[in-house]
Amino acid sequence: MQTSHIKNRDMIMQVVLFVITLGIYALYWYYSTLKDLHTANGKDEGAGIWALVMLVPILGYFAYWHYASEFSEFTVGRYPTLVMFLAWIVFAPIVWLLVQMELNKAAAGGVSQPAAA
Repeated sequence: MQTSHIKNRDMIMQVVLFVITLGIYALYWYYSTLKDLHTANGKDEGAGIWALVMLVPILGYFAYWHYASEFSEFTVGRYPTLVMFLAWIVFAPIVWLLVQMELNKAAAGGVSQPAAA
């Protein structure tokens, strides 16, 4: 799994940017972190399209599911897709926190992956 492209993002600054931009930063965060997850998972899917889908009522749930499945794959199932999807619906900030903690860990070189067979 390639993680050299992942940037460390400060959680406090993210909250500040979220407030200053009246929530628009959340869309940028979704896009940029999904792009990081796609690259780490060895996929070439369009994070931009998924970010736009997220904005469409009802279809947004598909975007949440996609993001949750990419994150689950990135963490080797430590965070199951269904749990993360439900977290998006019930209390989205927990997803933000968990994803950013794992990505920051990867940026620091601390991703724990199973040994190659």
